This record gives sequence, structure tokens and C-alpha cells, in this order.
Amino acid sequence: LIVLCWNPNKSSPVHSHGDSQCWVRVLQGSLTEYFYCNKKLNHKNCISECCKDLKPCKLSVCNQNEISYIDGKK
Repeated sequence: LIVLCWNPNKSSPVHSHGDSQCWVRVLQGSLTEYFYCNKKLNHKNCISECCKDLKPCKLSVCNQNEISYIDGKK
């Protein structure tokens, strides 16, 4: 079990989760996760034109008390 605490409006640099998988539960506030295109991504799920200069192509928002699953293999 790992607990991460972030101050409001903080972010991390673009990174990969490799082959890691985990569950995330937001205890307070919300978590916005941007996905960046790669060759394995199904472009039908994109919210913008993909694969040019690391523009986000998918967005996920997890609000207070919601649970999300992160799968670095996908």
C-alpha cells in the first residue's frame, strides 16, 4: 500500500508506468490523468489528433471516493 499526497494544482512530468499495474482511490479532490499517444493506442479512444509532439490524446478524471485502474501494459 502506497499513499501519495499532492498539493492542489501540482503535476508530474510525462512518464511511463512500464509494465506496472495498480488501483488508485482518490480520498480528497480529483486526479486528472492525460494519456499520450503511442503506436499501441487504439486511436478510436482519442480526444484530439494523435501522435504529434506528445499531445495528449485521452483524458481520465477520477473524483473524490472514485477508484481507477492504471495498466502500464496498455
